[in-house]
Amino acid sequence: MAVTFRGTAQSLSIVGNDAVAQNLFVIENGYKSRVNVIVRRLTFGCDSLVALTSVQNVLKVSRCTGVSGGVTLDKAKFVGTETSDANVVLRAQANETALITATAGDVLWTQFAARMHTAVEQQRAEDESERIKERNLLPLPASTIANFVLRPGQSLLVKVVAATAASNAQNSTNYAVRCAWDEESITTFAISGTVTL
Repeated sequence: MAVTFRGTAQSLSIVGNDAVAQNLFVIENGYKSRVNVIVRRLTFGCDSLVALTSVQNVLKVSRCTGVSGGVTLDKAKFVGTETSDANVVLRAQANETALITATAGDVLWTQFAARMHTAVEQQRAEDESERIKERNLLPLPASTIANFVLRPGQSLLVKVVAATAASNAQNSTNYAVRCAWDEESITTFAISGTVTL
């Protein structure tokens, strides 16, 4: 199999929804796709505009089904001559006007978002290539050693889960999700025969 596309996409700033659950981002490899999607990096940023006095929320990543809604994100190319498979779609929530609907499966990874004790603090992620990133949304082996693969018909969901609605306040919490991936072509071959009941 050969890599046919390398790309990256990122959401706009997504505000909290004053609730204990919120779907932020999905990367899906549609059933009609002729590629495997290798997720190389999945990260997020969280900007808290006021001090968080309640329990901080977490971001959970899981495979998912039943995806719809959101806004489709542009797929930026690493190589200008490559073309992404049209069935590879990245979605993000566009505040209350374009919500993502998806059914989450088993949780693959959980990451605390942020807890600011004052309104002037800042939390930054480490950016050393061999260390786990503070804001990484995939387990370490998936992002540095082994391939995290989405085969045709599979999707990956990033979701906020908050202990209280106050932890995910609309007027004080902003998120951004970033994804980088490769698309590897699936070898095709001719078949013949007879189908019977």
